[in-house]
Formats: sequence, structure tokens, C-alpha cells
Amino acid sequence: MCISAFSDLEERKLEEAPEFITALRDTLTIEGNETQLTVSFSGRPAPEVRWFYDGKDIAPSNEITLASDTQNALLTIKSTRPEHSGRYSCCLSNRFGSVEVASVLSVASPPLLTGDFGNQERHCGETASFVCSFKSLPRPDVTWCQNGQELAVRAQLLGICNFQLCFQFT
Repeated sequence: MCISAFSDLEERKLEEAPEFITALRDTLTIEGNETQLTVSFSGRPAPEVRWFYDGKDIAPSNEITLASDTQNALLTIKSTRPEHSGRYSCCLSNRFGSVEVASVLSVASPPLLTGDFGNQERHCGETASFVCSFKSLPRPDVTWCQNGQELAVRAQLLGICNFQLCFQFT
């Protein structure tokens, strides 16, 4: 009986609150790629693992899978899209405590024009203003062309707001 009490005491000494060994890192991925967020951890008993996206619990789906064992947790997005960009966090908990780590996922996508700046007619010496609306990460370099030829004109960047570049050509 003394042996059993001793082993229970030794067993309790091994119990510990969860702790991250490797944490999440901010990640930039390319649209369409598989993306994996992974952590390794310790804790005894093995902690419960929960994943969150922008503060909301993530449930497994056709596009997102969750896997974990007693030391690792993995979130996989099969085909990453721009709408997957945001704050991801992993929370570990057992009866001795809980801990959370977070990172930001950014999804790079090719430039996509989202508007048409239309046609304008101006007389010589008058100013024409155009707005180029786009979706892209990172922000693209913009080259203005006319009939497929790059314009060698002076353009003044008026501002960037809601993914719109506003230039005034003189």
C-alpha cells in the first residue's frame, strides 16, 4: 500500500499546466496554396486544444482540418483564399490552467481590378483624373498604359483609400 501512495505522489508531481514549446508565427501565404499553422506544447494531463479565427471557434470543415496529439496541434487550410486572412489563435487548457497564442495570417493574391475608371474626353491643357480600384496583397506597382504602351507622363498620387489609387495626370 505504501508503494501505491508513493506512485500517486510521484504521478502528481508530473502534472503541469499547459505551455507552448513552439508558438504560432505571423504567416504570409499565397492564394490557392495549402497553409499549415502548427504548435508544439507540453502539459499533463494532455491539454484540450481549441483553435479560433478572429475570436470565433473553428470547427473542422471541407476546407479546414484540425489535428492534435499529446504534444502537437495542426490547423490546415487546404486552399487558402484572401478571406482566410485574419487572426488565428490556439488555446490549450487542462485542470491546471490555460494558455493562448495568436498570429496573423495574410494571404497574398494577384492584383484584380474591381472597377472601371471609364472614358473621359478633355481638351488640351485640361486635367483628367482616374481612379484605379483593386484587390491585392501586397499592394501592386501600378503602371499606366494607353493602347498597350506605357505612358511617360507625370502623375501625382493623390492618396490610397480602400484599395483605390487616385492619380491626377497633367
